[in-house]
Amino acid sequence: MIPTLINTSDGFEIVRAKIISILTTEIASQKARATAASEDPDLWNVRIFSEANNPFEMFLNNGSSSDNSPLCNVMFYESDNDPSSGNLVSEQAEMSKFWLDCYGYGRAASTDDGHLPGDEAGAYEASRAARLVRSILMAGEYIHLGLRGLVTKRRVVRRTVSKPQSGDEAIQNICLYRLEFEVRHSEVAPQVAETILQEIHGTITRAEDGQVIATVEYDYT
Repeated sequence: MIPTLINTSDGFEIVRAKIISILTTEIASQKARATAASEDPDLWNVRIFSEANNPFEMFLNNGSSSDNSPLCNVMFYESDNDPSSGNLVSEQAEMSKFWLDCYGYGRAASTDDGHLPGDEAGAYEASRAARLVRSILMAGEYIHLGLRGLVTKRRVVRRTVSKPQSGDEAIQNICLYRLEFEVRHSEVAPQVAETILQEIHGTITRAEDGQVIATVEYDYT
């Protein structure tokens, strides 16, 4: 029986929580820096969500709301064991993949060059959010995502673009940029508690006449 209560998070859960923490903290910092530089802070605003189902629906429910800032939904996708590292007893190395889904919503508008369609505006917004998210997580400050000892590698594996669907039709004016983010980290499990070795006893061997040939006893007390 395992002698301890299992009450710790798995490595991938810790990594997911750290990704969310990094993004929310750094985006707030970027908005403050933009304000200090007399820039529009809304151009650095990305709302962060975790494991949300269809978060883009808030764009559809906003109506005339002025807050149509892009959003990023952080989702765990899968983990694969990395047999090149770790061991069979206390620690395994895993490659975990996360989806960083960046959604942008656009409204048709008149520009100096003519007309900007809503779908194109949505694509620009999603692209802007994905650019900011990627730049933050791949910055030099976050080589180990602030989890040195747990995380040994992180990278953006793939970037794809699509249109969210409602039934068989794409939703107008909303675009999705998906960053597939891969993190190499450790996973551990409860181990057998170590005890202090006190004695080792050997087997007594006797000859045919009853003579003791060998016996072993080591006392480590």
